[in-house]
Order: sequence, then C-alpha cells, then structure tokens
Amino acid sequence: MSKNWFAIPVILLALWGCYTVSFNLVRHSGYYAQHLPHKKGTDPELIFTLKHLYYLEKPDNSNLRYDYDGSNTIIVNEEYFIDNHQDPKILLSRANSNSTSTSYQFDNKGQFITKRIINRTTSKSQHSESSESKEEAMAYVERAIRPILDVQPKPKHNLQWLFNLIYQRKFQ
Repeated sequence: MSKNWFAIPVILLALWGCYTVSFNLVRHSGYYAQHLPHKKGTDPELIFTLKHLYYLEKPDNSNLRYDYDGSNTIIVNEEYFIDNHQDPKILLSRANSNSTSTSYQFDNKGQFITKRIINRTTSKSQHSESSESKEEAMAYVERAIRPILDVQPKPKHNLQWLFNLIYQRKFQ
C-alpha cells in the first residue's frame, strides 16, 4: 500500500517535468531557432516563428499584426502576409494594384521553392526559381520575422541542447 502512495507523487512529478520541458521548448522556440546549427538555405527561424507564433513574445510597437485563426499568420503593414497555410508549404503573398497576385513558396525547412505571379483577370501564371526571386522572398521574410525574433528573451533554463537534439537533423 505504501508503494502506491509513493508512486503517485513520482508519476505526477514526472508528468509535471515533461510538461515544463515541452512548454519551455515551445515558448522559447524563437530563441532556440536562432541558435540552431543549420544548412545554408534552410530557415528554422521562419518555421518555428510561424509554428509557435501564439506563444512567442511580440514587439509592442511594430507594423505587424497577427492572426491565429486557422493558421498562424503575420500581416506586415497591411501590404503582405506570411502564413503557415498547409504543412509543409509556407506562403508569402502580397496583392498588387495591377490585378496580379505574387506568392513565394517555401518548404517545411524554410527553403525557397518558387515565386508565382498570377494575373487574376486572365488566370495566367508565371513561375520563377531564380536567385533574384529567392533574395526578394527572403527580404520579405526578414522584414516580417526579425522584429519578433529581436524581442525573444533568453530562457531561464536554457534547453538549447535538447532543442538541437530534436530538430537539428531536420535542418541539415
């Protein structure tokens, strides 16, 4: 009987510990992603900022607005938005005044895939995978996520080693 009473607090303590560790990894994923070793061309900062946007610190005075309904979305100056639309795709879209829509598509590692320009009146589309398109897309991404990443606090209990152990393989 006394073994059962001893086991209950141990189990509860283990569950609390697992919850605390997983919440730390989510809450500070923006900080950890900035320090995650990764292959050139991948962008863990983009992936984890969008994935855990609700839990990350946000800048007080910025040109960003957030929408958590459905998928996590960062709206920049009401000009364009970055959203975690469908896994593994991330779309960066902006509407032009000349009835065209431009989107930049990334994979689940944050690697640029393609730029797509759609004429909404004729429904014709153009694709580009050029380095200029990639630089353009990355400039939009940087403008959106940098203010968020700049305000991420250093965790009291730094679990960078565990974050790296779990996620580093994905970005290599």
